[in-house]
Amino acid sequence: MKGFKSLFAMFTCSKSRKHQLVGFLVKSALLWLVFSLVSCTFSPSTMPGFSAQTTLQDNELSPQKTETLPSLALTPKPSETALAISTDTPIPTIEPPMIDLESLGRSFFLEDVEDLELIAHEKALDAQQVHTLRETPLLILPLMEDFNIETALPLELITVEKEFSFEVAETKTFRFMDGYQIRLALLANTFSYQQRILAILVLDLQNPLGEAFQFAELSQDTGHIVSYIATRDTVYPNKIENILIALVELSAKFEIYQGLHQGNEYSYLNLVGLERGELYYDYKDGLDEFGAKVRANGICSVATGLSTLIKVTEAGKVTERREHASFYKQGPYSPIEKDVDAAVVFRPNPDDNVDFKWLQSLSTNLSIDVFVFPTGLNFVDTDEDGISGSSDIGLIYTLQFTEQAESNTNAKLALDRIRELRNTDAAIESTDEPGFSVGYYPLEDEAIKTWVDAVYQRDEVENLSLKIEGSVSESDGKPLTAEKVELPFDTIEDTALFGNNIVITIDDCYHHDNVRAIFELLKAHDIKATFFPNTNYLTLDDETKQLWQDIYHSGFDIGYHTTNHYPDYSFNQLINDFEAFTEHMRNLLEDETFSITFVRAPYGVWTYDWQKWVEQNNLMSVRWNVVIDNPITRVEDLIEQNISPIILLHTGYYDVKWLEDNIESLLEIAEENSSLIGSVRQCLPKD
Repeated sequence: MKGFKSLFAMFTCSKSRKHQLVGFLVKSALLWLVFSLVSCTFSPSTMPGFSAQTTLQDNELSPQKTETLPSLALTPKPSETALAISTDTPIPTIEPPMIDLESLGRSFFLEDVEDLELIAHEKALDAQQVHTLRETPLLILPLMEDFNIETALPLELITVEKEFSFEVAETKTFRFMDGYQIRLALLANTFSYQQRILAILVLDLQNPLGEAFQFAELSQDTGHIVSYIATRDTVYPNKIENILIALVELSAKFEIYQGLHQGNEYSYLNLVGLERGELYYDYKDGLDEFGAKVRANGICSVATGLSTLIKVTEAGKVTERREHASFYKQGPYSPIEKDVDAAVVFRPNPDDNVDFKWLQSLSTNLSIDVFVFPTGLNFVDTDEDGISGSSDIGLIYTLQFTEQAESNTNAKLALDRIRELRNTDAAIESTDEPGFSVGYYPLEDEAIKTWVDAVYQRDEVENLSLKIEGSVSESDGKPLTAEKVELPFDTIEDTALFGNNIVITIDDCYHHDNVRAIFELLKAHDIKATFFPNTNYLTLDDETKQLWQDIYHSGFDIGYHTTNHYPDYSFNQLINDFEAFTEHMRNLLEDETFSITFVRAPYGVWTYDWQKWVEQNNLMSVRWNVVIDNPITRVEDLIEQNISPIILLHTGYYDVKWLEDNIESLLEIAEENSSLIGSVRQCLPKD
């Protein structure tokens, strides 16, 4: 079944074992040569009085640094010349070991090369497609919000099945390792959830003798293809199922409709069976990173994929679209996120739904291709109910408009197989079949860094300033001052809003003692911060009142984060909840003048209703870009990129420890950059 051979296969031969094998073979060959020469020295043909002449021609050693490759094979090649002791006694030839090109294709980025030369760089034709001819290496390079390489995350290697198609943005050919060449395709119209990526497909390789091995080929076929890529840490199992359910429903509807027809308006919620909740119980629950339960979480990816496809093909006119507060992450050779991101929400009252709708401009068919693969994580290491965490299954799906109707059955097959595995609580077993595991490689490795710096040039990305959300503002990229901030305002509107200043924010405040510990630690270092509590954690007893009055009167900001951390309030519900929050804080602080300027959406879910409510109430919506899972160097990196660091803490044990461990480093960074560490209000530049 297409896509599922990869679901059960993993690499089994380690890098060290393969190095040992290569070393053993080379050493054996050299010993054989010495032995042969010694044997010939004492043969009758070399006795005194017998004329002999020894010649050595074109007998090169193996290419330098081949020992660093994890997957090599020695392949004998015919020789033009031979090592001879006499015309009567031929001596076997020792030829240079050649690297197996298929193995090299899966490991080239690990080769520590000294001379790396770009010999060809070509932009692809408009809507140029590439088709895999066999199992083909696909590299996933993590990027930051500003499209720089995210070195804190690993480079991932996925093996894509044969007969799978993508769209190409450009190709690059490199010469390395004493004449070896490799050609790579940088893919267009790729997107993911949470993590921005660049997808790089290996096309072919050539050795110094001109022999080539081809993984994939550029096709004469043209047509835009949109690709969604989800890996171990950007998806959880139930989200995979929800996406596949949506794809299956799309396929079924378009089969009934016999394609998409010019002049018809289509509703995404209707197509996936959720306009009136028809298939509500078919979809799975999911949890976001903070634990909020959401039904059918993940189906927005397919809505965003359709929106992207319609944008690049101009095959329809969008009639209804709402953006997520935090957009799906488009790659560097993809459309601008805010132009294609599509959020969908279904509610008990269909009139309250948030839908994606479009008017089809031409008659066509929708082709859906699906590929699932093991991420290297065992079933037992995933959430038992599949509703959060990392995933043992990764997913790539593609969408394209085609003239001919195609059978879109592999989404159903994938869904059935995944359900079977999880319903039986069976771990996904690895096999001895090579080529189907996902590899994770640190970008701090010098050899890998050399390659990625050569393959991906950030400055080559077209319309980069437009693609960096928040990089273009009324201030032309210069930090806004407090006087120039005109409410309502969202901090994403200018990523340099606070200049070099480092903003400290604390959310939820569910642990009284840890709230006090963070407050006292910051106060001891003369640092203020902005607290975003949930009032249901703040009782009106004397001890809690005293703590929060101390925080308030010490000059700390207190912002709105809802009473109960619910992420999907309607507009009217937000009005009521904000009033209840404000009233509670006034009672807690014993100050009837207390008012709120700064707000933060629970879980970072900036819904359409949230944005509308913020605008109508002249508030500032505060986002974040540093969490405790990040190394402290991220703060420095953001400042270097002219992005203001906004640190997110909660009041758990590890948040307190992170602050204790890093507060001195933060002070040093601030001093080195003439920066301030403080609250949202305090960090707004004053001149």
